[in-house]
Amino acid sequence: MYARLACRAARRRGSPLVDALLRVSSPCHTEPPQIAADLPGSLRLSAQRWYSSDRDGDADREENDVVIIGGGPGGYAAAIRAAQVGLKVTCVERRGRLGGTCFNVGCIPSKSLLESSRKFYEARHSLAKHGVRVSGAEVDLPAMMALKNDAIESLTSGVERMFQQHRVNYVKGAGRLTGTHEVTVRLLDEHGQFGQEKKILSAKNIIIATGSDIRQVPEVPIDEKKIVSSTGAMSLEKVPGKMLVVGGGVIGLEMGSCGAGWARM
Repeated sequence: MYARLACRAARRRGSPLVDALLRVSSPCHTEPPQIAADLPGSLRLSAQRWYSSDRDGDADREENDVVIIGGGPGGYAAAIRAAQVGLKVTCVERRGRLGGTCFNVGCIPSKSLLESSRKFYEARHSLAKHGVRVSGAEVDLPAMMALKNDAIESLTSGVERMFQQHRVNYVKGAGRLTGTHEVTVRLLDEHGQFGQEKKILSAKNIIIATGSDIRQVPEVPIDEKKIVSSTGAMSLEKVPGKMLVVGGGVIGLEMGSCGAGWARM
């Protein structure tokens, strides 16, 4: 393993980090080499990360012009544009589907549910004014969710096709910075779970487009059953009898409107 590491270092001579790596014990040693004690702290840390990443299950290594962590609107747009100007690009997304919050658990699913709820409300309250009488209209929440999921799949797969058209390398997994120009990705397996396999991506430029996450309230822990996040609200299995929406942002208003449209609440 250390012989392989030495060969990699030999190809990158001239950088302070490579100089540090070459000032270690012989690569044929079976024990991990010792980093030179007189190196500055930042170089020692980088060298240690180099060895640590190399021992990460003999992960594959790929060279890129740009690596983007995050496949949401910021990430996938940057990836496509970089590829259009001729750069070799890899985009890493831990969700396993492109599009970020907006496509998967935000704008798009909420709009789909809102539209379905509007049609139900019209069937119950508005169509009669136009001479259309509908009896026995009910909310079929699983059918609403299925339609929502179809919309999500259509859009996320569309972005993936754009990646293929522009030759953007798409890696499904969680990326973390492990060096100045290095991202280590813990890959998702075929079941969408994080496995032990890893991939190391080297890049001249790294773009962090990880987006945001749900704000937790310590006194009211989210269990996605009785107390749900906006993400959980997009996957309800039945119409709740009562619902309190905390937050008056876009998704909060839309979910409140959906609940009002369902009429049972």
